[in-house]
Amino acid sequence: MPPITFITRHLAMATICPSIRWWAVTLLDLCTFMGNSLYIIDETSYYRCFANLPFSLCVVTAMGSYNPTKGSHLVLWECGLVIEFPPGSTILLASGVIAHSNVPVAPDETRYSVVQYSAGALFRWVENNFQRSIDYLASLSSDELEDVQTKDANRWAFGRSLLPIFK
Repeated sequence: MPPITFITRHLAMATICPSIRWWAVTLLDLCTFMGNSLYIIDETSYYRCFANLPFSLCVVTAMGSYNPTKGSHLVLWECGLVIEFPPGSTILLASGVIAHSNVPVAPDETRYSVVQYSAGALFRWVENNFQRSIDYLASLSSDELEDVQTKDANRWAFGRSLLPIFK
């Protein structure tokens, strides 16, 4: 079976869930709006989105009224980076594998984020012929199960091949 593309997944989901209004202008499935109270920083307060497809990029856009030289910096922990992130900035981030957080803004300032992403469960649902993994795997013959296990073992290499490499 060829890899499930974003467009294929959208069409499949729209077919089985016609009552849901699908955004035609984004390739990502979910959108979350976040506010000031979620932005804390210390070595134990970073976030990694384990439920996201690991090799999919999430889109984070900052909004609000704050001084970006003093707060709201984006911290990418494994990369050892602290990046100024002024209002209106957008970053594409592999949030399923890179731990990230934000520096708080001043008490009299506001900072909001719009985060667009795709949950890994949606990819599994489509890949499993629109059924739970446990049901899908139970329906397979031993040869089909072996094929799925081989595909699963190679999934991370496939995902890494999709990410851009900058030189």
